[in-house]
Amino acid sequence: MKISLTSSDESIVKTVESAITGVGCTLVRWSPDEGPAPDARLAIFDGLEALVLATSLDCYVLVLADEEELDLFAECPNEVNDFILKPLRVRELQCRVRELCNRISWTETVSYTHLTLPTITE
Repeated sequence: MKISLTSSDESIVKTVESAITGVGCTLVRWSPDEGPAPDARLAIFDGLEALVLATSLDCYVLVLADEEELDLFAECPNEVNDFILKPLRVRELQCRVRELCNRISWTETVSYTHLTLPTITE
């Protein structure tokens, strides 16, 4: 399963790569103006700034946040499914990645919310 990561901090990239490899996933690096890999199950953002710039997110979103960014979540134009406070802890990151990847796919979730059933009248 592919996980997309946007970060310019190489220590974060190494930590995330180590964590997601441990749960059987593959890391794909990207930038917000490109968008995550089309078949990515999860996009990981190093901070809210990159998430604000991102468009066309057809996957779950995990933000690696500093404590100072917590108040800004309410103002973010894109949905955040989960977040982790820095400094990163590998086991916590693995658990959160596993949990998000075990959900039904984001596109299936969107389809279910738009599903309408016919009304049966007697």
